[in-house]
Amino acid sequence: LFFDLDDFKALNDTHGLAAGDEYLRRLGEALARNLRPGRVLARLGGDEFGLLAPETSLSEAALEADGLVRFLTDFSPTFEGRRLQMTASVGVAVHPAHGHRGSDLMLAADLAMHQAKTRGRARFIVHDPSARERERIGLLHGQADRIRSALSSARFVPYFQPISEVATGRVVAAETLVRLREEDGSITSPVEFLDAAERFGFVTSIDRFVIGSAFDALVAQRRRIPPDFEISINLSGLDFEDDGLVADISRLARLKGIRPSRITFEITETAALRDLGRVQDFTAALTSEGFRFALDDFGVGFSSFRYLRDLPMSTLKFDQSYVRDLPLKMENRVFVRGIAEICRGFGVKTVAEGVETPEILSILRELGVDRAQGFHVGYPDPDLPTRPADA
Repeated sequence: LFFDLDDFKALNDTHGLAAGDEYLRRLGEALARNLRPGRVLARLGGDEFGLLAPETSLSEAALEADGLVRFLTDFSPTFEGRRLQMTASVGVAVHPAHGHRGSDLMLAADLAMHQAKTRGRARFIVHDPSARERERIGLLHGQADRIRSALSSARFVPYFQPISEVATGRVVAAETLVRLREEDGSITSPVEFLDAAERFGFVTSIDRFVIGSAFDALVAQRRRIPPDFEISINLSGLDFEDDGLVADISRLARLKGIRPSRITFEITETAALRDLGRVQDFTAALTSEGFRFALDDFGVGFSSFRYLRDLPMSTLKFDQSYVRDLPLKMENRVFVRGIAEICRGFGVKTVAEGVETPEILSILRELGVDRAQGFHVGYPDPDLPTRPADA
């Protein structure tokens, strides 16, 4: 059984991150107390859990899932005098009807859980191995095999998208993006493999490869770029569960002779929500050595601003959904201007993603945004950018 809390983000937004952490702690304790003999319960990350129930028939699993939905609906601890109440969506998969391998069963339960969410939440769904789902599972397994092969043969490659100063047009940084080079030499976007990478646990391996490749590029192209040129690298929520990653990043930077201040790691709100405590420890450890962090996709959730207080962020990146509509929506301009002013007060730089026209760049200059990224500034390229963007 896979189960995920419904709209856990809303609880954090309404009651605060401390309330969310306390809810998860108490929920884990309550589930453990009520666990039936032989069951194995695990927190898979963030607000997602898994329950292994050996020697259980399909009908018994459905009854257990129904009981779990009811238990989670009724569970309502208090925190600082406020009652915290959530619901959950549950996905059920059984052996051998829905798969023979553990990975097949986990994928089937995960798909069923997402079906439960789309059908209204606060319910359970038993996996339906329809032709379409079997085809999708087969496709994901095929993508997983491609990823496994690409990792073993070092066919993931970094691409760099330039980031310029809005005021001067000077390119001062680049975001590292990952691409997959197929066996025939063609290049594949992460849109084609990211879902499978997340579902089959390849994300951390890919991210480690990207970090190493970005460091290598800084060293290999050091004569082409200014000594203060910056590189940003995306981290996924799963990276914070890799206990050895902090030490490996520090070691690699020392080995390559790279100043940590030239490296910014980008984190989304979703990644931070997986386990805020781990993220705080991770960011504090690397910040103490001089590495920097950016809050990515800002504006998707209005609670995002609190992460500037809870995490050591030096940069905030506006989500492109706000930036692209700046010429059409005055409310977007008000939002961007206000956040940019607050960030200046915090000493935090702002970057606008999705800058695709000269008009958007001109508006950003009026709004006081520090940096710009998008197709108007430059397209992703295997080489680090060296030329200034057109202002």
